[in-house]
Amino acid sequence: MIPTKTQTIFEFNKNLAELVRISLVEFKRKRYVDLRLYYDASESEIPDWKPSKRGLCIGVDLLAELKEAIDKAAEEYEKELFGLGEKGRDNGRTDQKDSGACMNGGGQEPDRDAKTTVSREEQGKGGADD
Repeated sequence: MIPTKTQTIFEFNKNLAELVRISLVEFKRKRYVDLRLYYDASESEIPDWKPSKRGLCIGVDLLAELKEAIDKAAEEYEKELFGLGEKGRDNGRTDQKDSGACMNGGGQEPDRDAKTTVSREEQGKGGADD
């Protein structure tokens, strides 16, 4: 996908060799949010950031749901960090060795067949009780 228009919204360093960039892009007259990992392709001290294939590009119509998911992840992390998690959980403990370890043990890619989404009914959003 080669966007016709790109506006960088925010970026931050993941580590010395990688950058996370969030952009609004337009492609074929549709708007998207692109969260992309960039790598430093430079061999000098001046970085030359190039986009990798690793990232997420979604339509702006899903931005509210993405924000909700990120807020939920932050909320759960804060519960664990401050010991407010469920009874019996080992709060604050992580088996991941760094903040970029979004893979299953040993650096393997996550199981693509595993269920990773929760329906609105499972979230309690579709029922008459809400």
